[in-house]
Amino acid sequence: MEYLRDSISLRAYGQKEPLVEYKKEGNLMFKNFFETLNSTFVKAVISLKLEKRDNSFESKNFKK
Repeated sequence: MEYLRDSISLRAYGQKEPLVEYKKEGNLMFKNFFETLNSTFVKAVISLKLEKRDNSFESKNFKK
């Protein structure tokens, strides 16, 4: 966010509205972060390996 603040202050010299630019860039940074998080999560879920559990001990205890 500090990088964003510094770059926005430079845009003010270019006759652009700093608050509008800050909102645009902040929103873009959030969207990029969310997309990266989403793709990382999907990759992690896809790479999961499920194993079949032997629940015979648990089922025997419930029958008693």
